[in-house]
Amino acid sequence: MRRTIVLVLPLLALALVSCKKGPAQAAVSPESRKYLPPDPAAYAELDVKAARTSALLKPFWDQAFAGLPAACKPLVDSFDRISVAAYGSLDDLLQAISRRKPDPESEAPAAAQPAEPAAPTPDIAVLLTGPTTADLRACLDEAARLAGVAVREEQRNGQLVLFATIKGLEQAIVSPDDTTHVLTMGARLDAVLAAVGGGPTIDGSPVVAALGNVPPGTIVVAARFPASVAAMMNEALRMFSGGKPIPAPTMLSASIGVGESLTLAGSLTMGDEASAQSFEGLINSGLAVARTMLAAAGDRPDAAPFKQLLGSVTVSRSGVVLTVRATVPRDLVTQAMSH
Repeated sequence: MRRTIVLVLPLLALALVSCKKGPAQAAVSPESRKYLPPDPAAYAELDVKAARTSALLKPFWDQAFAGLPAACKPLVDSFDRISVAAYGSLDDLLQAISRRKPDPESEAPAAAQPAEPAAPTPDIAVLLTGPTTADLRACLDEAARLAGVAVREEQRNGQLVLFATIKGLEQAIVSPDDTTHVLTMGARLDAVLAAVGGGPTIDGSPVVAALGNVPPGTIVVAARFPASVAAMMNEALRMFSGGKPIPAPTMLSASIGVGESLTLAGSLTMGDEASAQSFEGLINSGLAVARTMLAAAGDRPDAAPFKQLLGSVTVSRSGVVLTVRATVPRDLVTQAMSH
């Protein structure tokens, strides 16, 4: 009897611990934790295998890469995961992206365009897992050839670095192993080399911690809330809260799961619990108005998917963290992506 108790008690303890575990949380990939530099303003990760094999996304995935050079096809076909870390200010990144010059073929005559200062270079690091070094180099060489430039090699900190300037952006690529590669632009190369060499990495950054507020997904995103968006939200929230100030969120995270439909989860971290409560009330009020408006549509077939979407929305709060979950029907996804 005593032996039975000795055997059963550890099993009961293990079962209790297992029951206490909450739902799975999103997290950065092991490669990102190991090779991306610390303190990003934003982080995004795409499970390429899930996106590429999804019946929902595959047609759009194939279409997105249809125009790539043939030399890049093995690279795209072998992707496992793509992770992007953005540094500095998100406002600067958004400005850099919006002000990149279009291709020469689509540019208007120079006389018709006012002179503008050069757009800043995006301060990002992109981690690619899956493709071999040979496939990556073949694609990079072809892209450089089409751009009229050549790929050059340098040894830095004991690592081979490939450089190529394409569409006005100098890109540097470091490969810690044959199927893991880090591409960076701007001044982030030294930090990448330090991370690859065993120095500080993204692990432990606040943005990484924010991913834990949403479940795993085909796409996960976390970011410090951009200052420019926060300023606009402050004004908008005042209008909907009777003039009372509601501080904008400090951090956001999101997850998109791909199946027969899209499962969405979004999380906002507020500055204090009172702000989180107020914002939760505003979200629920907005949802109530939207449901009332859709109810007025009656049994119209075109309103059915939207009713299904709104019916799936749930709002929850834990302290300063607000989480909204929803399921987007397949019809709405197809309709949105076809435009």
